[in-house]
Amino acid sequence: MKNTILSLIVIISFSTFIYSQVKQVDIPEYRNINNSTFSSGNGKAPNFLIDPSSKQPTLLEDIDGSPYLNEKYLSGALVNAKSGTQTNAYLRYNIFNDEILIKNENYETAPVSLFLKNTDVFAKFDNKEFHVKNIKDDDNNEAKRFVQLLKKYDKFAIYKRYYQNLRPLKKARTSFEKDTPPTLKNYEQYYIEKDGEIKTLEMHRKKIVDAFPNHYSELKTFIKKENLRFNDEADLIILGDYYNSLD
Repeated sequence: MKNTILSLIVIISFSTFIYSQVKQVDIPEYRNINNSTFSSGNGKAPNFLIDPSSKQPTLLEDIDGSPYLNEKYLSGALVNAKSGTQTNAYLRYNIFNDEILIKNENYETAPVSLFLKNTDVFAKFDNKEFHVKNIKDDDNNEAKRFVQLLKKYDKFAIYKRYYQNLRPLKKARTSFEKDTPPTLKNYEQYYIEKDGEIKTLEMHRKKIVDAFPNHYSELKTFIKKENLRFNDEADLIILGDYYNSLD
């Protein structure tokens, strides 16, 4: 009986913790409401993007490209990284806003919540894990960002970050040309985390070893021997596997 009560307390405590990590979102103001509630309210995903430079909204229907990694909400879960307990939900990742949107029921008008970034909780869906890490951008600004775990080793891990830029509308110069609509440009960045430190991995065969804390000469020799080009992440995982064998 005591074990049953204890189990219920653990489940309730984690559910409360998970629910506190989400907020309802609403349009057109894109306000956060119902701070501590996961399932109630009438939140909807916004149908526009805010251009960081102009601060003006652009409707999704006017943009060439999608801000979403997955167009549909996919079955997944929010997982407590320390305890391993989880809460099932339907998830959708907005790359442009670096946000994970959540539904607890998978129908079109179901309320949508916003997952608040927390390093103790990660999201998993579509055979991917998205963790929250303190990452610096190209301007050296550090912030909590979602990164996909590519592979976890005993002493380090490799992550991938998705991000986008919104190119503004380009007006036609003559009557013979057409306007170029606002366009989303996709980018990816890779990182290595070891001993609590995260470094950017430059996908270049002469520069990538700079992010590794040791075995510099061995890695350079291995890259040359295996003719790794780092045109995609497959070569990165090959290098990671080799580095793991040295460490």
